[in-house]
Amino acid sequence: MAKNLLLTRKQIDVAIAGLTKAVEKYNGLQAACRQVDIANDVEFQRKFNGYYRIRRGRKWRTAFYNLFEKAKGKQSAVGFRDVLVELHTVTERMEASFVSKLVETLSPGLPIIDSVVLKHLGLRLPWKGVEGRLAKIVSVYEQIAEEFDDYLKTENGKYLVDRFRLVYDAPNIKPVRMLDFVVWATRVP
Repeated sequence: MAKNLLLTRKQIDVAIAGLTKAVEKYNGLQAACRQVDIANDVEFQRKFNGYYRIRRGRKWRTAFYNLFEKAKGKQSAVGFRDVLVELHTVTERMEASFVSKLVETLSPGLPIIDSVVLKHLGLRLPWKGVEGRLAKIVSVYEQIAEEFDDYLKTENGKYLVDRFRLVYDAPNIKPVRMLDFVVWATRVP
């Protein structure tokens, strides 16, 4: 059972009603990602940067989008930990949030790490320099996945998925992403 994620039906309804533009942009990114060369398609990058609020320098973005294209070409599922390590190797930065967004784009149904999700769940990412930081970041990611999975099994979780499907014609959006949309739109103090 979900321990920390508390969303009422009223919050779900309000959030879902306001997601039209976000869902359209997400669907556009999902449709384009397999059709373009992510490493070189400036328009895709601009839209991804805008949607996910990526504010990094050109050198970092070049490394990120090269890795994104490389990961897209893999035959097997892209793993959060592996991409996090690879991006850190190239940029010397542990970018859990942006890596989770890359991984979710290529493997829909995986959770996304961002400040709103972390706040809802009462979680924090470890600071730079913390011993075992990589393992701790992966643990937070796994906690988010578990919490989302547990919530989706609740009556309100099932209600959320049913309402989302009723409002949006988006058969390719997975329940975890539906929940992420609603969590993101429901700010907690």
